[in-house]
Amino acid sequence: MQSVRFTCVLLVFACFQVGILADDLKPTPTATHGKLDGQWLFESAMLGQTDQLDRVWSSVVSISSDRFEISNFVDPSKQLKGNFSFDERVLNSLDLTLEELDFASLGEPYKISASTLNGIVLVDDENTITIALNRAASAKRPTKFESSESVFLIYLRRAPRDFKEYPKEITVRVTAADGKPVEGAIAATFHLRQKKPGHDAASWEFFGKKSTDSRGMVLFPYDQLPKVIRDETTKQVAFPQLSPSLLANGDLSVILAPECYLQGTINCEELSKAGQPLGWTNVYLEENGRSIASCSSENGKFDFLVPPGKYQLNAYGSELHRRKVTVTVPANRSNFTADPIALKASEFAFLKGKPAPEFVEITGWSGEPVTLSDMKGKYVLVDFWGYWCGPCVGAMPVLIELHEKFSDKGLAIVGVHVDGEGEVDTDLKLKEKLKHTVKETWNGKEMPFSNALVSGKIVGEGENRHQTGTPKIYGVLRYPTTILIDPEGKIVGEFNARDINAATAKVEILLESLK
Repeated sequence: MQSVRFTCVLLVFACFQVGILADDLKPTPTATHGKLDGQWLFESAMLGQTDQLDRVWSSVVSISSDRFEISNFVDPSKQLKGNFSFDERVLNSLDLTLEELDFASLGEPYKISASTLNGIVLVDDENTITIALNRAASAKRPTKFESSESVFLIYLRRAPRDFKEYPKEITVRVTAADGKPVEGAIAATFHLRQKKPGHDAASWEFFGKKSTDSRGMVLFPYDQLPKVIRDETTKQVAFPQLSPSLLANGDLSVILAPECYLQGTINCEELSKAGQPLGWTNVYLEENGRSIASCSSENGKFDFLVPPGKYQLNAYGSELHRRKVTVTVPANRSNFTADPIALKASEFAFLKGKPAPEFVEITGWSGEPVTLSDMKGKYVLVDFWGYWCGPCVGAMPVLIELHEKFSDKGLAIVGVHVDGEGEVDTDLKLKEKLKHTVKETWNGKEMPFSNALVSGKIVGEGENRHQTGTPKIYGVLRYPTTILIDPEGKIVGEFNARDINAATAKVEILLESLK
C-alpha cells in the first residue's frame, strides 16, 4: 500500500495552471531537452487536495541530459534518481523512469520500486516546468493539469544563478496594510484551539511562536517557518505563501490584512435522526492544501481568524466521514459564516451495542487463525493497524503489555493488519516489515497475539473514497483504531490503548465484572 503512495506524495506539487487541456499546450519540448539542464526548485506540491511540499522541502532537482536527481528526498541521505523521455508521437508527453529507492536504512519499511510513470509536461520560457504525473505505472496518461487522488502535479522553477544551497534561516519582514513595519506581531508555525463555551475568538494556542522586532522583522529556521502571522492590537493577520523556490534568497515579505472571524457548524442528519450525539469533531483550515490551523469541539461548532481569501475546510469527527469544502472569505468583512457542513456517519456509529461482524477478505494470518465467536465469554480488543503507520507501531507496546498482564484473566486481543495493496499476506512478510520496529521500538518483543492480514484497498475518489473489506464494515476512519467487544460479542465502543496506566485501569474494571 505505502510503496505507491509514498512515491506519490513525495513527487507532487500544486500547479497554478489547473484545467489547461493537453491539446492547448505547446509541443513536446524535445527541442528544449538540453536546455533543461541545471538546478530546479519546487514551487509547491499537491496530491489531490493535500499539500505534500514538506516531503521535498530541502530538495533540489538536478537535470543533465535525460537524467534527473532529487536530493534530500525525505531524508538528507536519500536521492531519488532516474531518467525522463519525451514521446514525439504524443503531444506534451513525458515518461519518468524511477530507480529503486529503499528507506530501510532509516528504519522505515518503505521502498520505491523501479517503475515508469507517464504524464504530460509544459516548459515555459525555460524557467518553469509543469508536470502532471500518474501515481501508478499502469494508469492512462493525464490529459490536463489537475491534481487528483490518482494524478499529482509538479511545478518547478529554475534555481537562481548563484544558488548553492537553501539558507539556514529566513528573515521574515512583516508590514501592515498601510505599508508600515509591524512590531510585536505573533508569528507561529501552527495554531489551534478546542472550542468551548465562553471562549472568545482570540483564544488560540500558537506553536513555535516568535514576535517581530521594531523593524517588523523576525528570524525563523528554514525548516520551521511561520504559517500564520497576527497583530492582535490592530486585528490584522496573514498566512504567508511558502515554497522552496520563493525562499531561495533567504527573505520572506508578508503584508497583513484586516482579519475576519470565520465561523461555521458541522451536522449529521443520520446521527440526528437516530438520536445520537454528534460527538467530537475537528476542522482543519487549509489554503492550497496546506494546513494552517485547526479547531475542535464537542458540539460541531468551529471558528477561525483569517484574512480575505479562498480556503478549504477539512472537516471530520470521531464517528463521521471526512469531507472538504471550499469557502471564499470576501474582503472588508469582520464576520463571515460558512454554510453548514453536512457529514456522513461512519458505519461504526451504528455498530455499538450490536454483534461484532466477523472479519472478511482475510489474505493471511500472523499467528493462529481465530474468530470472534471463538472468544465469546471474554472482553476482546480488536486493533486496526499497519506496519506503515507510525502511531500504530508506537502504541503497540501498550497492547503487548495488556496481553502479558491479562490474557489469562479474561482479555483477548486480536490485530487486524491493514495493507492496502495486499503486499503483506503472510506471517513471514509481516515479520520482515517489522524487523527494525521490533528491535528499536518494541524492545525486542514480537506481537504475542494473532493478526488477521487484510487488504483494506482504497477505492473511489474525493468524498466517496473509502477502504474495502474489514476496515469498511467496521467503519474505521483512522489508524490505529482499537475497538472493545464485550463477552457477549457485542461492540462497546472505541478503546484508548495509548497510555498503559489508563488502559490497565480500564481493563481491570472490565474484568471485575467477569468474576
